[in-house]
Amino acid sequence: MTITLYTTMTCPAQQSSFLSLPREIRDQIYAEAFPNMQEVIMPLGRMKALQPPSQVPLRPQVNLCLLRTNRQICNEASPMLYSRSCFYVSNPDRTLEWLAKLGDDNIKRLRSLHLVLCEFSDVSPFCKSQKAAWYQLVHFVASKATGLRRLVLSLHASSAGKDRPLLEALGGIRTVQTITLSGYYQKEWISYLTKEGIKVDEEERKERDWQALKSYQTDIKVVGPRPPTSALD
Repeated sequence: MTITLYTTMTCPAQQSSFLSLPREIRDQIYAEAFPNMQEVIMPLGRMKALQPPSQVPLRPQVNLCLLRTNRQICNEASPMLYSRSCFYVSNPDRTLEWLAKLGDDNIKRLRSLHLVLCEFSDVSPFCKSQKAAWYQLVHFVASKATGLRRLVLSLHASSAGKDRPLLEALGGIRTVQTITLSGYYQKEWISYLTKEGIKVDEEERKERDWQALKSYQTDIKVVGPRPPTSALD
């Protein structure tokens, strides 16, 4: 969509400003500034420290300069940012701190999250010391982010894709309609999430990567408590 702004030359003493535009026009501009499902690396303010691992492709990122213009523009544009962007999360502790400051109204506006679980020390790995924080984050999202509709899961920690408590916590996010899986996960993930009423997509990958996933799924042990087989039928 192209927005054309017309100015008049008959009143040189009058200067137009962005805030003098009708609110509906400003909203159209905010929509152009925050296209649907572009990614924002979280937590805000530490973007350089949170560059994603090389095996996790990053989609085009949102430019947040508009929010720094002034308080009124920030207040007007923020709801559109939260409702239209996909927030890229690789550190559960700092993300929980950010959510605590965000406020209930903005948390409810969140529509999409990209959770990245890796075995890299610089992005808060999914290891024994961090599992509790990831569980806490998922449970917090399940209880507070009532507008959440989409999750992208990049499971590049070998233990994450076979972690039963994590799977059950994700299935407990009742508002999510679609989960897109990438990385490594057991076959049970798809059937379990589907039975929880969630549509599961598998991200496209090269043939050798499909073979690597199949190899992972055939040589796997479930971590954490597992329900009786009848519960999964």
